[in-house]
Amino acid sequence: CISALVVVSLVFAPHRGLFWRWLRDRQNSRRLRLHAVLLDLYALAAQHPYRDHPHAEGALNAMSLYPGDVRTNLEQLAVRGLVQEVENEGWALTPKGLARAEHYLQNRDLEDG
Repeated sequence: CISALVVVSLVFAPHRGLFWRWLRDRQNSRRLRLHAVLLDLYALAAQHPYRDHPHAEGALNAMSLYPGDVRTNLEQLAVRGLVQEVENEGWALTPKGLARAEHYLQNRDLEDG
């Protein structure tokens, strides 16, 4: 009985157990994938005079380490108002998405110091 109690506490200890670590890692992974898609779209847009230039989902898939997740991430970014789907042309950054991508890049530069 004591061994079972120890195992349960190791797995489900609040904020420190294996389950919570797995959940936190999963959330971090999702957030990083969203950031990656947003920054990939920013990198593509930076090659054009207009930052809201749309790009095909295929280009983003080619840039991604997880191409199967790109569509889902774009839809989540659209719900947050960071990107928009342009009919028959692809995906484009919104002004809010542009500001957020620039913020990520500035903060990353500060961390790399």
